[in-house]
Amino acid sequence: MTTTLDPLQLEALFNPRDHGNLVEIASRLVESPRFDPTVRDYGLDESLFALVEGLQWFAQSIRSGGWTYFALTSPGRQKRMLDVLWRIGPAGFAAAYESGMANWRNPERQRDIDRWVQESEDASSDWLWSLALRGRREIMA
Repeated sequence: MTTTLDPLQLEALFNPRDHGNLVEIASRLVESPRFDPTVRDYGLDESLFALVEGLQWFAQSIRSGGWTYFALTSPGRQKRMLDVLWRIGPAGFAAAYESGMANWRNPERQRDIDRWVQESEDASSDWLWSLALRGRREIMA
């Protein structure tokens, strides 16, 4: 369980904008009472859902291949993430995610998608941080 942080400690999670702080922010969302793993968007608003799920997608894809993410993520949650990516994701992210949804059982296609994920890690981090900053008030509540 995450310990309670005072406002200065919470504020410190936003600077520096490194991967560890981003993971800590997402962890706090997952451990919050408003998080509900039984609903496809976790009960979070669109930006915070995209932050949690986007971090999961990239982390799992980089760590063990995208096929593991798509094999373990419910079709309903995948559909929600795809919808969100088409609306607020960076250019190319929704198309890559959709390709992963359709091709995660195809090792050759999945290698191409995994390569894209690796090459897009900086863009992903920038986007995830923009989502965290957009939801800052809710994250700190």
